[in-house]
Order: sequence, then C-alpha cells, then structure tokens
Amino acid sequence: MPATPRVALSALLLLGVSACGGSEEPGSSYQQGSIVGPWTITAIGGAPLPTVVPNTGITLFSGTASFVEAGTFIITYNAAMDGHNIVIQVKGTWVADGATFRLFGASTLDGEPLERGYTNTGAVPDHILTLHASPAETWERPS
Repeated sequence: MPATPRVALSALLLLGVSACGGSEEPGSSYQQGSIVGPWTITAIGGAPLPTVVPNTGITLFSGTASFVEAGTFIITYNAAMDGHNIVIQVKGTWVADGATFRLFGASTLDGEPLERGYTNTGAVPDHILTLHASPAETWERPS
C-alpha cells in the first residue's frame, strides 16, 4: 500500500519523533542496564497491545526491536490503519548518553522511505526499555 500523507503523518506520530543531536560513537557502553539484545513492545502510553495509538488512527498490534553491541538497531512495528495492515521499520545507530541512550536512523512505511532524521531517547531502568516518545513506549525482553 503506498504511503498517503495521512498514513505517513500518523506513522511519524506513532514513532514519537523528537529532536536531539549528538555525535557520540555508536555503541558506547550504556551505564544503567544493557540495551543490547532483543525487545518486544508491550505498551503505548501505558495501554497494553493491541491498542489504538492516540491521535493517529493506527492500531498497534506488535513490535520487535534488536540492539547490537556495535551500536546498530532495528525496530519493527506491525499495525493497521484504515483497514490496511502496515509495517513501520526504523533502522539506525544508538549511542550512550549518561543514564539514557539516543537513537538515530531512518524509518520506512511498508518498505517506502518515511523519515530520514529519526531521533529518540530512552532508558533501561529495571530491565524495561522505555522510549521517550509521545506517548511513551514500553518494551520488555521476550520470554
């Protein structure tokens, strides 16, 4: 399904794009818990999945993330909008930033470029990954 402006805008809202900069080396050690490894999204804004992402019309069914020690990551969201299944994917690099980490990358919607300057921040307190999106995303290790 081609990305319509409405779908693209909604997908950007889902990803909670936030502006931040930096030039640290990818994969710098993370001090408050290890981000490295696989993750599964469990909630958006405190609501368990599946859930409608506020103000987007997107129903999020699932998501997976994988962070590699060398400083790269891939996040995949499986969702639906307007009765169509969509896949939003973000690939890029991560860097440590004190007690948090930062993500830098590009996103696609059903394989089509969506946004090149994706940035976000997060933390891993108590072995739960939180992406500081709006609404916040909660990720846990798969069981």
